[in-house]
Amino acid sequence: MISTFNGFKCVNLSLDGAAVIRSDGVLMLTDLNKQHKGHGFYPIPISFGNTISSFSTTFVFVIVPEYLGKGCCGFAFTISASKDFSESMATNYMGLFNYSNNGNSYNHILAIEFDTVMNPEDKDIDSNHVGIDVNGLVSNKSITASYTSDDNGELRNLSLVSGNPMQVWIDYDHFDMKLNVTLAPFSAFLDPVYLFCLQTLNQRFQIIKGVASGLHYLHEDCEQVVIHRDVKAGNVLLDKDMNGRLSDFGLARLYSHGGAPQTTNVVGTLGYIAPELARTCKSTTSSYVFAFGAFLLEVACGRRPLELKKEADDQQMLVEFVFANWKRGAILDTRDPKLGEDYVPNELELVLKLGLFCSHNSPKARPSMRQVTQILNAGVPLPDLLIPDFSSEYSTFTENDCAVSFPSMSSEPCLFIGRPELKIFILHQISSVSEQPIMASLLLKNLVLLALLVHLRAFAADSEFKFDGFRGANLSLDGITNLSEEGLLLLTNRTQQSKGQAFYPSAFRFKTSESAAAHSFSTTFVFAIVSEYSTISSFGFTFCLSPTKALHGGIANFLGLFNSTNINLASNHIVAVEFDTVQTPEYKDIDDNHVGIDIYGLISNNSHTAGYYAGDSSRDFHNLSLFSGQPMQAWVEYDGKKLQLNVTIAPLGQQKPGRPLLSSEIDLSGMISEDVFVGFTASEGNIHTTHYILGWSFKMDGNATPLDLTSLPKLPLIAENNKKSWTWIIWLCLSLVLALTITGLIISYIVARRMKFAELREEWEQEYGPHRFSYKELFQATEGFKDKHFLGFGGFGSVYKGVLPSSKAEIAVKKISHQSRQGMKEFVAEIVSLGRLRHRNLVRLLGYCRREGELFLVYDFMHNGSLDKHLFSQRTPCLDWNQRFRIIKGVASGLLYLHEEWVKVVIHRDIKASNVLLDSEFNARLGDFGLARLYDHGTDFQTTHVMGTMGYLAPELVRRGKATTCSDVYAFGVFLLEVACGKRPIELEDYGEEIVLVEWVLECWKNGDIGGARDRRLGEEYVVEEMELVLKLGLLCCHPVDRARPSMRQVMHFLNGDFCLPQLTPSSLNDDVLNSIADEGFDKYVVSSSSSASLATASLLSGGR
Repeated sequence: MISTFNGFKCVNLSLDGAAVIRSDGVLMLTDLNKQHKGHGFYPIPISFGNTISSFSTTFVFVIVPEYLGKGCCGFAFTISASKDFSESMATNYMGLFNYSNNGNSYNHILAIEFDTVMNPEDKDIDSNHVGIDVNGLVSNKSITASYTSDDNGELRNLSLVSGNPMQVWIDYDHFDMKLNVTLAPFSAFLDPVYLFCLQTLNQRFQIIKGVASGLHYLHEDCEQVVIHRDVKAGNVLLDKDMNGRLSDFGLARLYSHGGAPQTTNVVGTLGYIAPELARTCKSTTSSYVFAFGAFLLEVACGRRPLELKKEADDQQMLVEFVFANWKRGAILDTRDPKLGEDYVPNELELVLKLGLFCSHNSPKARPSMRQVTQILNAGVPLPDLLIPDFSSEYSTFTENDCAVSFPSMSSEPCLFIGRPELKIFILHQISSVSEQPIMASLLLKNLVLLALLVHLRAFAADSEFKFDGFRGANLSLDGITNLSEEGLLLLTNRTQQSKGQAFYPSAFRFKTSESAAAHSFSTTFVFAIVSEYSTISSFGFTFCLSPTKALHGGIANFLGLFNSTNINLASNHIVAVEFDTVQTPEYKDIDDNHVGIDIYGLISNNSHTAGYYAGDSSRDFHNLSLFSGQPMQAWVEYDGKKLQLNVTIAPLGQQKPGRPLLSSEIDLSGMISEDVFVGFTASEGNIHTTHYILGWSFKMDGNATPLDLTSLPKLPLIAENNKKSWTWIIWLCLSLVLALTITGLIISYIVARRMKFAELREEWEQEYGPHRFSYKELFQATEGFKDKHFLGFGGFGSVYKGVLPSSKAEIAVKKISHQSRQGMKEFVAEIVSLGRLRHRNLVRLLGYCRREGELFLVYDFMHNGSLDKHLFSQRTPCLDWNQRFRIIKGVASGLLYLHEEWVKVVIHRDIKASNVLLDSEFNARLGDFGLARLYDHGTDFQTTHVMGTMGYLAPELVRRGKATTCSDVYAFGVFLLEVACGKRPIELEDYGEEIVLVEWVLECWKNGDIGGARDRRLGEEYVVEEMELVLKLGLLCCHPVDRARPSMRQVMHFLNGDFCLPQLTPSSLNDDVLNSIADEGFDKYVVSSSSSASLATASLLSGGR
């Protein structure tokens, strides 16, 4: 009997308790309700015969806890004589038993438990284990949740409550009477097998658009260009509403807009790697458009990018499969069969062709992610594609002294890979390819030959790396080692008799063969050892070279490297530099504060008391205490030609000493394996000790890149020793005596100082902590808010320039007065929420500070001030047309982000030239979010207050008092005219008459001379078509009917030339319509018009910087 459920939609199961089948086909056994149980059984009993038959089952599961990493009981796969568990209890009994029948033989129940709570009563081994239970919850056998890696046989732990999908295989062999349980991570969260949850094309299409929008933001709208470098289905996560979210930025790189990424290695996952990476080894945004193309085809076809053909021992690329069907006019035949006929042919064809378009062999022929999002949103049509030649061969090339040649494949397949020290000919074909991420030179047609990397791992890892702190670093950690939020690597954590390990995740090729000479290498790292006591410590740590990063057998007494059975064995192939803080006579240690070079064991070949030689002197030796708690820097360097290993240490910040602490003539060739992992191990004994690594740099065949010491994380404050010295006690006593004589002065000083720097802190502000500055810090940054740092007045108060004393970053600080407690609570919450906005065309709010009656807002400093000064002031140079047009597009891009691309809709409500700030390169950044409001996508914003500045208010706003994105578009239209014409929205003529800019430009248009409205200071130095576009687009955005105005996405299309501006006539915006609407609204609210008057508190950043 065989039953398979690829999802549970329309499946007949026996369910009870909290168990339900969701509409998307997921069987949900429990929900977030506490003290509940749920059961799901196959409805028909299965006969196992007189003797238990062999059986096999596999399933994919996810445990999603309320608090990530914290489990509450678990679940079990069960074989039972009955499916009636009405008497069973929840919590510790897992819905299987109750207190009276737990452990009774008549239960006739076999269960495989996946338990996330440690219950001593059931003899659980831990709170994250898998066990085999018979008739009760005391497992016959159990083990911590883990799996064995196929790469190197390493045992890797899994967290059952990680929220990540996992797959289980349970196999019972009747003849051997053996029950096997196997657990492993599910290969991809959007793996084709998992697509049973995505039965409709509409769901998949929404995921595709979501990922495209995320990539577009990373490539173009983020403050820096972010190249993800591992775009694939496995890195797309789905929220509860099945929205796609791109994740896993472990390989990502950042660089400035207009710059070029500095990458020299190919990283990614096989099947998603662009062909040009094999030639240039340079990652670009286009390279990851290629990966997105593979993702598009994967989602549409329900197949992996690279699969083994069933009918032949060969590989098939998905892109070639789709391309072949396109050539024969049957591209829709490549769709996922699980879609059935429930799809829109035009949408599916669009996704498939767009996937091929993104997968074009030539990087220049691929679209940008902006164009991709426009195509997916039906903003622009898919261009007519020329059939790319996916089967063409690449000729020989040379890059970074690596050449790859492919002769005609009609003869016997042959691949030649050449490097100066490695030349190998392979005359056979590999039949299988791993899909794990690799780093390799790659050609599209010959992906199958990359399986050679299993044997040619000289290309399998980066030749160097650098970590200036470990925040977000991808390291293989084991034991008690962890990474702190500040970016510190904690090898130990004050846990007695414990060990910790941290290795770089990829092996380095130290030797080209077993008998070859070892390569040179260099590494430097910053460390600190913090002991519970100042005069004694507990063990130390090592930098080690190991053939494996699975040193599970190491114990604390052996620095986490060895145990009593494998120490001093040459088969270890372990070389270590120890920083030891315990003297062990057994290992012939010279003292309890030394550095040594260890081969295979802990008896050092060479060791020396910790210290350094000042300068190049061979006599001026300075001692160092390894466990002083102070950071130190170490250098470990091996010269493969001179066969010399040097170890040097020095206090952090001091130049590397000319003479090393240790220098040994040693040939590592016969001591290490071909592939070597580099990393650290540490251990603790009975004294609480913490071993920190603050930064780490490593390089093969060269000097390690120097660390940026200013970027390293700071050590936490060291707690005082519990045992006070007599000197300290005497000092305290004397201080108390002195304090009695000068109490009055001290109290007066403290009170005065506290009043000077006093701040308000309330409970509701705790959630905004990361955004809060201390008043003292802002006071120092502005030198007490001196007049020389005064920049001008904003709507809420005065603006000052400052320099943060800690980072030397230039900031702008706005002082605001406030009175209402409730109103200030809402205002701060709003401001801090807006502080999470990140876009290259938005001024970044860094944080705030509160005092009695005052609020301080802190922003990035904009060197060129506000735009209005450059438009209207005679003291500043006139902006040329190219600068103005770039500023317009920048502000439009920022508004599009606020309206459509952030997690919430943000209505700015005060768009004007004075609220547009210019950075040092005259790039526009929209600022002043003092009037902004947020609401969820798909809902309406409710307000009854008219806010903004006269001349920028939409007609419907003064009628109804309801701000919308359309009212922002109206203000943006006025802004367009303001920039193009160099005039304010409302100006007074010499004879006292008001000139409304919108009406004046409209009149020029009616007279057939719309170009005559331009700023006269431009002269003839402008692009006529662009000027006309901006003026007409400004009038379109100022249309009296809000529904007739374009969205900001459409505005961006017009400005980028993706769409032509619709045919407009002056009559569609005639004066009578404008005047009647304006009169009605303005009379109702009795607002006096002025070029600078505001209806509400003015913007946060106006007034110049």
